Amino acid sequence: MINNQFAFLFFIALSCASLELCAISYLYPVAVCDAFGEKQICCIYQKSLHNLELWLYNIRTQQIEKALWSVYNPANVQFCSDGTRFSFIDNGRVRVYSFLKRSARSLEFTEPLHDVTFVEWADNNHCYFSAKQHGHYAILQTDMDGDIAHILSAYDADYLYPQKVGNQLFVVKRVYLNTGYRYQIIKVAYKSTKKRKTDAATDLFGTIGDVDLIQEDILTDSVFEDIQDQKKEYVILSTGTQVVAFLSMVSSAKGFFARFKVPIDQRTNMVELSYHGIYKNGKLWRSNKLFSFSVPTGLISGPDRLHESLLPLLPRYFDNLLYYASSSSNCDMTLYQYNLSTGQIKWIGCPDSTCFAPLMHKGRLFYGIAIEGEIDQKLLDSISL
Repeated sequence: MINNQFAFLFFIALSCASLELCAISYLYPVAVCDAFGEKQICCIYQKSLHNLELWLYNIRTQQIEKALWSVYNPANVQFCSDGTRFSFIDNGRVRVYSFLKRSARSLEFTEPLHDVTFVEWADNNHCYFSAKQHGHYAILQTDMDGDIAHILSAYDADYLYPQKVGNQLFVVKRVYLNTGYRYQIIKVAYKSTKKRKTDAATDLFGTIGDVDLIQEDILTDSVFEDIQDQKKEYVILSTGTQVVAFLSMVSSAKGFFARFKVPIDQRTNMVELSYHGIYKNGKLWRSNKLFSFSVPTGLISGPDRLHESLLPLLPRYFDNLLYYASSSSNCDMTLYQYNLSTGQIKWIGCPDSTCFAPLMHKGRLFYGIAIEGEIDQKLLDSISL
């Protein structure tokens, strides 16, 4: 039985065989937003592996429509703090869409970058992200003109999964050693700056370089102090060779991360992950395993995999609860709730055999589906409760 407090939006049957033999498309929620004066659920509609669309589901009218032209291929959708615009990665390019202007613009970076991932908003005018530069992943900031400022970089380490909370930045650091990778979660001071860079000051957050101190509109004493503070890395957790991935901070004292074996064994039907909490107790940081969950390998590997890979399959936090989907031995996926206060896991269920990407909003739980063929309004009407 399904708990009556939840209103499920999307469901459809899916089996291991269908993952392998049928052309599968996906529709799943990524965020709640205020668009065009209405509360809407922002959804990714993956028609095929390299063909994504962004749709808006109107909660009041229960109608769904495209939010972007089909020429875009939106992934990693993130809204700025005031909700008036959002960023997305379109075939490697970072674009920003404004609801007010109803248009998307591409951020033309002032430096060569590769594999831009996990774009987040520092404020309404600055984004930060992880990207590969000089062979390693660094954390960088950009304004809406594409000007780049370096936050964290190293010749022997990768910086991944950045999470800004207030004036602190939490990051997974992957250090290269002769015996393999070592993982840490670190934090640094981080304040987005409205100072624009010039060729004389190309690295506000890393090596200062040859800066013309006369240019007070570029670098001030207070900015220099910020630079020095942001160079200090504070290690809050070391896990050795154990993978730390998909860091998600919900406050300056509490967050979560996932672990899984790498490389993923594509010969198995299921991939098992564990989800861990990290929290500050007094002056010390501690970590503990919360629960394990499994996902069908076909969702993250193979021709019918999700374009965003594991991202839509991660647990989501809401009001001291974690909502997630886990798969059984026959590859069905159903929803669960983990209570952070009691440590108890509650089975929520699924109207059919498979659902994922649960998103809670005002007592209603929206989630994703897999579809054989095109989606239309008739299908949405028939599967809305």
